[in-house]
Amino acid sequence: VDSAGVMCADFHIHSFYSADSSDPVDAKVRGAIADGLEIPISSEHEWIIDFQPVIQKFGMTAYAFGIPSEEFTTFAWGHFGIIPMQPRPEQVNNGAVPWIGKKPTEVFHNIAELPERPVLIINHPRSSTFQGYFEAAGFDRSTATGDPDLWSDEFGAIEVFNDGDLDENRSKSVADWFSILNHGKKVWAVGSSDSHRYRSSPVGYPRTCLRFGHDDPTQLSADKVRDALRSGDAVVSGGLYMTVTGPGGVRPGGTIPAASGPQTFQLVVQSPKWLSAKRVEVVVDGETVATKELQESITPQGRRYELTVAVEPGRIHVLADASLEPLNFAACWNDGSSPENYLERAGAFNAHLGPCAERWPIVTHGLTMSLGGPDPLDDHYLAEVRRFIARVGSLIPSPRSCRRAASRPRPIARSARAPRRSGPRPRAPTARAGRPAGASVWHRARRRGTIRR
Repeated sequence: VDSAGVMCADFHIHSFYSADSSDPVDAKVRGAIADGLEIPISSEHEWIIDFQPVIQKFGMTAYAFGIPSEEFTTFAWGHFGIIPMQPRPEQVNNGAVPWIGKKPTEVFHNIAELPERPVLIINHPRSSTFQGYFEAAGFDRSTATGDPDLWSDEFGAIEVFNDGDLDENRSKSVADWFSILNHGKKVWAVGSSDSHRYRSSPVGYPRTCLRFGHDDPTQLSADKVRDALRSGDAVVSGGLYMTVTGPGGVRPGGTIPAASGPQTFQLVVQSPKWLSAKRVEVVVDGETVATKELQESITPQGRRYELTVAVEPGRIHVLADASLEPLNFAACWNDGSSPENYLERAGAFNAHLGPCAERWPIVTHGLTMSLGGPDPLDDHYLAEVRRFIARVGSLIPSPRSCRRAASRPRPIARSARAPRRSGPRPRAPTARAGRPAGASVWHRARRRGTIRR
């Protein structure tokens, strides 16, 4: 994907400095860099740290730049990102913003007056209870305001996509954002992971891609990232990457002079080969005015779609129709690599399987091949396993030998003699599966009570 001049940020990343995360900081930073995220931003609850020293320690400054921030976390009226927010070691909680006993109007204004001149982001605005500001303040789309005792519009961005996609947010945070725009306030949308556990919610899915005019993280600063966010020249990506250019070369965040008649926009949507787009939705003043089918062209690097659209003047948004749900290793891991999870099943359960197999080599792990059990082999089951292995291209299936037949998945007796007794057994089922296999055998050591493989 050609993203020259653009680098992407995740404004909402937690580590073990947050009470509800146990992820080491080093692991979070490694994951961000491995997934191509150029700007990982620490966002701890009521604490402030900086990822940049960790990036420097790894010698990865040519690939990423970290800035500190805070997830300002009330227990009354919402959570908020402060971008940037420098640590203040001499202060309580490394300088976290005090809020107890204060109203949003006072706290929002105090944040705006900080030396960093930060952008305040409304995080997950429609979360239930005290975590979502729009819920707590009773946001009314007809007026774009809320409870006078709680409502303040002194913020610069809304986390419209929090570890989620367009469709699941369309009637919630997306509709809220359009309401605020339609009432004449420039507030930008961002997408962030809100990653608390990198095994199930990796960093950078989705991410906000900001235009800097270069691709060098060493030229970035916290102020430059803040200014890029404040400009609105950004797109949210969960795998697709879009560029939009309007009359006079105007880009996202820009304003087009008033004119009569339709305005023409050039769209380019790109994706890696393991992801595709189908259509583009054109939204003006919060209402869908057109849906256009995309024509795909394959490039050596991936997929590319180009389209010209003409729309009447208004607050124009262009949305590529593909799930913003992240396609990452955790999606594959959560479904598991056991054929039993997929055999004779279709629909959403298999949605990630093909793209995951294209992106990563998969080693399947069979649970019920009856390698060490006394039951006869199930020919139908093994035929299904063979078809599954061929479909995902697994080179080495790894059957677990401590299970019985598929109809009765009970462990056989564990002992030091079990591997020797069941040793010849794997040859028949693995031959029928069509691949050589490495069986995993677990037994309990008699004296120490430990599990050995």
